[in-house]
Amino acid sequence: TISLGSVSTLANDLADPDYVWRTQRSVRTVLGFVARNIAQIALHPFTLEADGDRARLDRTAELARVLRSPSPGSTAFRHMQTLVTDLGLWDRYAELKVRDTTGRIGLHRLPPRQWVFRRDSLDTPTHIEYSPSGVGAVQTIPLDNCVWIDGYPHPDNLRTSPMEALQDLLLEQTESAEYRAELWANGGRWSAWVERPLDSPPWSKTARTNFRNALIDGFTGGGARAGGFPILEEGMQLHEATGITPEQAQQIESRKLSIS
Repeated sequence: TISLGSVSTLANDLADPDYVWRTQRSVRTVLGFVARNIAQIALHPFTLEADGDRARLDRTAELARVLRSPSPGSTAFRHMQTLVTDLGLWDRYAELKVRDTTGRIGLHRLPPRQWVFRRDSLDTPTHIEYSPSGVGAVQTIPLDNCVWIDGYPHPDNLRTSPMEALQDLLLEQTESAEYRAELWANGGRWSAWVERPLDSPPWSKTARTNFRNALIDGFTGGGARAGGFPILEEGMQLHEATGITPEQAQQIESRKLSIS
């Protein structure tokens, strides 16, 4: 059996984009595929002409250089891949414009878990509140100092994420994977009930409780012998209960997220 406390803790973890990216292969497969494919598209800078037309900037232009190498040790591909991933996980993105000692401008990503937009009455972002450690002193960053992308404005400026919409589905998938791991490790597992002969001597309340706890603690989900077969006393019979088959549970359909 699975305690409600453990399910609640797992559900909270699955609302955390960092935890989802680290543990959920389906999300990582889909989002990683999208991010890599968008990142391989080259970006070209243009300037607006007086007549409304646009002209492509030379490679020596500052903007062209920033797009090729946004920050030390980073490439245009990695920069765009990170941007798309942050938008997919957090629905927002921001990077700080920093000028180094040589006067060259670079872009430095702000981890989304460390900041939030602050908004006016029309939900328009006014500035960023940034806390490097997540707690303690908060720094105010003007939007003019950043390159930023705002997703759907959330009430109270909460750090809500699109991953919360997948929370139930990911929780079901995680529990299903744990069940199958026990199944393959220990053999068949099914719902059943135990019958004692009518002429068996009466059980004391303590004996009945001990027998029940031994079955639950040892052979149900999370038990030391989950998926195994209990050894019954003489005359006892194990009857299979009518349960839900993998076909009825649409187990294959529930896995489509992993390969879509």
